[in-house]
Amino acid sequence: ALPIYFSRGVLALQKANIKGTGTDMQVQASIPLNRAAPLSLLAQGTMDLQIAQLFDPDITSSGQMRFDINSFGARANPDVQGQIHIENANVLSNGAPVGLQNGNGVLTLTKDRLDISEFNGSVGGGKVKASGGIVYRPAVRFDLGLSAHGIRVPYPEGMREALNADLALTGSIEAAT
Repeated sequence: ALPIYFSRGVLALQKANIKGTGTDMQVQASIPLNRAAPLSLLAQGTMDLQIAQLFDPDITSSGQMRFDINSFGARANPDVQGQIHIENANVLSNGAPVGLQNGNGVLTLTKDRLDISEFNGSVGGGKVKASGGIVYRPAVRFDLGLSAHGIRVPYPEGMREALNADLALTGSIEAAT
């Protein structure tokens, strides 16, 4: 059981360790029910990316996610900072002709944005690179880029096509280009 306590209007999760196959996380939080009081959240550790298979059994995944995230300040405007490292990620969806192999990258979390500091991997024998970020405050907006070179896709059946692409996605959830 997690060490969760409620005292004087504050819900507190004392430092707890969560361990499992390929996963070792430490979490700690202090969440006041009074909206004006400051909150804090700390999450550090590693997680096996096979966990994605729990959410979608049609996915085969492996690799590690290493993270160090710290949030503190007023609930209305907390200061969030941290990094998420993706290491040797492999993801394949059943029925998809190709999947991600050896994905490695760094995501940087700031007060109002998640940036792809770097992300590289292989798809269909070719190279992919992602860039950009997602602004999540005050409203969700994104500016994401994907560059792909030398990807081989088995389409149509019995043939292999080579693919190069540079894609950009910008805008909001309501209006994207």
